[in-house]
Amino acid sequence: MSNFAQIASSAQASCQAGKICASIRTRARHFRASGYTETVMSTLEPQTEVSASWQQVEDFLAKLHDSARQPQSADEFYSDLLAGCATTLAAVGGVVWRPDARGKWVVSSAIQLERFLDHADPQHQQLLREFSRTGQPCVHSAGVAGMIAECAVALGGVMPLGESAGARPAAILELFLRSGCSPAVQQAWQEFLATVCATAAEFHLHDELRTLRAEHTSHTAAIALVRRLQAVSTLQEVAFEIANEGCRYLNADRVSVLIRRGKRWQLLAASGVERIEPRADAVKQLQQLAAVTANWNDVIHYSQSQPNPALDDLPPRVADCLHRHIDQSHARSLVAVP
Repeated sequence: MSNFAQIASSAQASCQAGKICASIRTRARHFRASGYTETVMSTLEPQTEVSASWQQVEDFLAKLHDSARQPQSADEFYSDLLAGCATTLAAVGGVVWRPDARGKWVVSSAIQLERFLDHADPQHQQLLREFSRTGQPCVHSAGVAGMIAECAVALGGVMPLGESAGARPAAILELFLRSGCSPAVQQAWQEFLATVCATAAEFHLHDELRTLRAEHTSHTAAIALVRRLQAVSTLQEVAFEIANEGCRYLNADRVSVLIRRGKRWQLLAASGVERIEPRADAVKQLQQLAAVTANWNDVIHYSQSQPNPALDDLPPRVADCLHRHIDQSHARSLVAVP
């Protein structure tokens, strides 16, 4: 599917998300009218000494709706979501599960997880797999596989908007709640989770739209760069365009282009530099780094903020040359591609 088709499809689903989120307050007021606040909170209050009002429920849902539209990582979003759910329902703990590349459910965010659940228990993974077939909110009053402490468990699935029936949830919300509550209270928990999960689905929709727009912008810029390269005729001009336009495309501080001349490497162009001084120490070190990178025949990725374990496997000559260049240039990150 092309980017335009994906954006159109996601935009159509966005209308659906808008309708869902526009009804959040209506559904929340339904909880109040049906005795959600009075029934749930009056049941929990003697046990937890929490005085959770109707306004707290509505404020949380409104805040979650706004958060779902903000650019942030899924871990950040679900951390706030889980904390809000735990506070609103007076849950003693909880966890948000997200699928990894192999389909296994892994922890994204958790509260008091080790106290209540053995998350490595294969039977609990089986429970999550079975639940993911429908993703419909449900409550287990007791006897949940892997539970260490006795409590009720409420599950809710974040079903992707616009996907076909039977699609796997984007996440599973699991809350550990006080046991012994009435069926009416458990039904209210399920309705609350349904609203929370619908809002979380909107977060994934907006995140997908931002990704598609960024990819479309990146593809457009890449095509423009290729056309500029095709319009020039000499190697020096090609190197100049790659360095300067490539710097803008990559949003980098500096892009350098080097070429092999016999057994040596020569710096042809560097972004923001009109004239290369071959005798400069920085130029010589960069040419040495190009030579060892070419001999290593693999990408070298250095980041000051994110240590890369692969750097420990570099040959001493490559590592020494890399660190000399970093010390000279004071670069916080560097990528060398042969």
